[in-house]
Amino acid sequence: MLIDDGRLILAAWRDRLVSDSSVVSWADRVIESSLPEDLPEWLLDLSMRGPARCMAGSSSEFLDVPFLPFLEIFAIRACLLDLKATGQVDAFIEWISRSAMGEDLDVPEVKFGYQVEHLWCDCSDIDRARETVRNELPRLAKLAAPARSLLLELAKTT
Repeated sequence: MLIDDGRLILAAWRDRLVSDSSVVSWADRVIESSLPEDLPEWLLDLSMRGPARCMAGSSSEFLDVPFLPFLEIFAIRACLLDLKATGQVDAFIEWISRSAMGEDLDVPEVKFGYQVEHLWCDCSDIDRARETVRNELPRLAKLAAPARSLLLELAKTT
């Protein structure tokens, strides 16, 4: 369980969903609530060195951290996005325009990504892309798989 949480948090960190300090704070909380003999070396390293330095080495020296699936990242980003903040909407447009490419077009969130990318890149119409995100994302966010509460908790403190 702990190693799964660690992998999840580090994958989210790699995708810039949580900050360095949030990851270290999580590691520190886990360390404080654990018995010394139960503490894995990777968790102590994460607390002392931070995620950037730990992830810079090979997975054989730290943890093998898989990438989060598109739908999970989508769900988390959708939950965190302030639709009134133009800068956040623009960052979401950029992210989904890249991330939806090559995913399954039968998935509504992927179709949405292609639509946003078309408006932004092909039509050079950032205003319509923003409008589409602001109008369509709330509906899609309800359909999205529930984001993991641990990540949402950490991301909201970022």
